Amino acid sequence: MLFGVKSVAMSSNNPKAMTTLASKESRRLKELFKDYGLRPATIALISKMGFTVSTLIHMKDDEVDFVIKSIMEDYHLELLIGEQFGIKSAVRAKRRLLDQELEWQRLHANSRRRCTVDSFASVSALALPSIEGNGIVYNSP
Repeated sequence: MLFGVKSVAMSSNNPKAMTTLASKESRRLKELFKDYGLRPATIALISKMGFTVSTLIHMKDDEVDFVIKSIMEDYHLELLIGEQFGIKSAVRAKRRLLDQELEWQRLHANSRRRCTVDSFASVSALALPSIEGNGIVYNSP
């Protein structure tokens, strides 16, 4: 179960479904690190360790540092300095992009909500004289 959703590939013993899922995630990792100077062997190792784009971008910076340290110490892969910074930079950039998209969606939702409230207020203001004409008193907030 991943984020409350049971994956068919995870729940079945179907090796084809598992390889399809793994290759899809491998492509996502390659896309994440595309312009950040990581060797294909490094990306393959990150994938082999079980990390996905989602898990990486939801990590704190010190957790990403721990992943880099684990790659170097546990798997005995010498990461170039550029690769170390590439991993950190790619994760930070993707995180920042998602934060900006989330902020834009929040602002867009607020503006639509405000527009709806403003149009309701203008309709209420137009209806106010007819309500007061019928003996109903309206107290404005």
